Amino acid sequence: MNDTTVSRRRALQTGGLAAIAAGLLGTTTTASAQPSTAAPLVVGTTTNMRALVAEVEQQIELVRTHDRAVEVAQYVLYKTLTDEQKGLFRAYEEAGTRRDFEQMDLYVMDLGLHLPVLHPAIWAIWQHLLESKQGECCMPAVEGTIS
Repeated sequence: MNDTTVSRRRALQTGGLAAIAAGLLGTTTTASAQPSTAAPLVVGTTTNMRALVAEVEQQIELVRTHDRAVEVAQYVLYKTLTDEQKGLFRAYEEAGTRRDFEQMDLYVMDLGLHLPVLHPAIWAIWQHLLESKQGECCMPAVEGTIS
């Protein structure tokens, strides 16, 4: 190995993202006479599902609040426009929406570049989210939350 190569054992010893990546790297091809002192690989964390669901529900309400404000502002603006201006406004909105979806797709692709082994799963989840009701798919029923 050269100085820029990180072995799986070394990555596991450093922890954090390096440890996650080491789990995706698999084993190295060189044998070591030293016993491993690395901590076991943690591939997931225990999630406080109640807190996560509550956070998602809070974000849903925040997005809905912003959506309502945008709808009111659009309505007020739209009634002041001529027919020609209304056409331009609709074209502007449609272009912005297309750009936003393309940008979100780019974010998902960037995640795939960082986690190539998980890219198919990340993309499948993204498609599922697009096809589901905003923020409300697959919400587990958790005691103490709105769901």
